[in-house]
Amino acid sequence: MQYAGKMRAAVAVATLFIGLAISAAETFDQYVSDIRILQAKPVQKELGLTEAQRAKMNQAAQRNRDFLQTLDNKYRGQKMTPEIQKEIQPQIGRQFQKLKVEVLAVLTSAQTKRLGEITLQRAAWTGLADERVAKEAGLTPAQTKQVRSILETGGGKAMAVSQAAINPVLKKYQGVKPKDEAEAKALREKAQKEVMAARRSVDPEVNRIQDETIKKLKAAVPASALAKYQKMQGKTFRVK
Repeated sequence: MQYAGKMRAAVAVATLFIGLAISAAETFDQYVSDIRILQAKPVQKELGLTEAQRAKMNQAAQRNRDFLQTLDNKYRGQKMTPEIQKEIQPQIGRQFQKLKVEVLAVLTSAQTKRLGEITLQRAAWTGLADERVAKEAGLTPAQTKQVRSILETGGGKAMAVSQAAINPVLKKYQGVKPKDEAEAKALREKAQKEVMAARRSVDPEVNRIQDETIKKLKAAVPASALAKYQKMQGKTFRVK
């Protein structure tokens, strides 16, 4: 199992979902499969996608882009109020659900299974914060709640450390008005470099929080559930 990665990626795991439900009859492999990673060439190669499959997926993706463009045109120029957000979000959710159905329909059952395994590998510990994944691994609702709490706490601490490091940089450039586009571009690039440097400066502390969090997770998750979860992830996927 791959446990690497910054704890800041585990923030907000209380609302974690690996895939939108297709239907009540959706299989576990379909549920956990994140179709977004199919854009990566190494994943396509791992699944053995054919040109015909890719063509069908591209067609589905184009229909999705057309929908989003239509939605953007409809609301362009309007202030994004909570009411408009409430109106838009369900539409985007339903559209993504439709896209997922279309994409997974192109895959074979073996390809879907492998996509699900890779998705779980990328999710690492955060996957166990998802109720359906946790149940499949053999965790009780109480244990799942504990896993989610540990991840939220660790993610929150890491985010606070990271935010404290970059806040001075953000404040430094706040209100700065460039005289032209060239200067604006130069300022953006300079600010981005300083933000990245600030984040790197706290990597040791973030890594310490991550190690501490994983230690707590290992104590909270029974060995049998951890073994089952590792098995659910299949063979390790490595980008060559």
